[in-house]
Amino acid sequence: MSQQPHLSQVRLLPWRWTPIVIDVALVALFALLGIANLVVNSDGIGWIDIVDVALAVVAIAIRRITPEGAMALAGSIGLLGLIDAPDGWVALLAMHVVLFHLATVRENRTTVIATLAMIGLFLALVFAGADDLFDNDGDGNRGNVLISIAWPGFVAAFGTVIRKSKENLLEAQQRAHRAEATRELEAASRVTEERLRIARDVHDVVAHHLAVINVQSGVASHLMRDDADTAEAALGEVRGAASTAINELGTLLGALREPDDVDPTAPTPDLAAIDGLVASMANAGLDVDHQRSGAPRDMTISAQIAAFRIAQEALTNAHKHGAGSATLSQTFDDQHLRLRITNPISGAPATAGLGSGYGIIGMTERAEAVGGTLTATPANGTFVVNASLPVGGAS
Repeated sequence: MSQQPHLSQVRLLPWRWTPIVIDVALVALFALLGIANLVVNSDGIGWIDIVDVALAVVAIAIRRITPEGAMALAGSIGLLGLIDAPDGWVALLAMHVVLFHLATVRENRTTVIATLAMIGLFLALVFAGADDLFDNDGDGNRGNVLISIAWPGFVAAFGTVIRKSKENLLEAQQRAHRAEATRELEAASRVTEERLRIARDVHDVVAHHLAVINVQSGVASHLMRDDADTAEAALGEVRGAASTAINELGTLLGALREPDDVDPTAPTPDLAAIDGLVASMANAGLDVDHQRSGAPRDMTISAQIAAFRIAQEALTNAHKHGAGSATLSQTFDDQHLRLRITNPISGAPATAGLGSGYGIIGMTERAEAVGGTLTATPANGTFVVNASLPVGGAS
């Protein structure tokens, strides 16, 4: 059973870049931008400017490991600005990137505190005379300065929206995962319960007759020479008990495997019964095109039963989920009987015909139990069941 998805694994965009690739790219980008900025402004650059760029790169690098620590490191950039107010637009940009990441991975309370702290630092920089950091036009317009100071709020709000969207998507994925897990457990539970029922009922029904066979065969062996009449009667009891056990076992297993059958005591179905099945489906409103090819060959009773039940389940699904028609073809070759049941599913989703899935599981089990194979898949608006069953053996 697969593990439930985690928030860090949720992707809102179609491409799936790994975190390490994104982090390396961002660190390299900010390192290059910082170096370029230092080179362009080399005349007025001091040690504080160099430390500012270094802190910005480190904050970007550690933001996934410790978002709060990266935010505190980014805050130190603002404190350095209070000392010397360097030309640190690269560092300020890094502070916004760190805040955005914090907002995408932490709850609202932490994001609000970090945002207010960052705005407070920006205001302190303005009062300290570092207006140039926020005046993009360089015209001394206080409006531009205030808008720039408000950017942390915009960045934090966008990051919060991203986090909420990922949480909603994660919740939907987890619900789907739990539903699938519940389905698997239910299927396993049903299989286990059916096995226990079969084991218990087979023991109750058949054990008595096997005991009779054992006792009467022993009597017959003992009296074969001295009392032929009594031995013959004992062998008759053996034959009767064996016949009764076989009939009751067949009825029991048929009832267990087909609880919805109208008449579970009806004769065991075989290949010849498929004609009656087609007729009954036609009476129920399903137009079945029944095709045969190849010379019929002997098959074991179990293989014939499997063929009938597979055709029955597939046609029933076609009637329930299809468009009112189906094709059933029987093809014999030297080694196999090949069944192919198709039905159109126009106007329905591609998974129409699958139902709960238990019918397909049952058909697959029947085919594999007699040494065959089965596939059931939708394709181009048609649901297709292909079964291959071995021929030969006592019929």
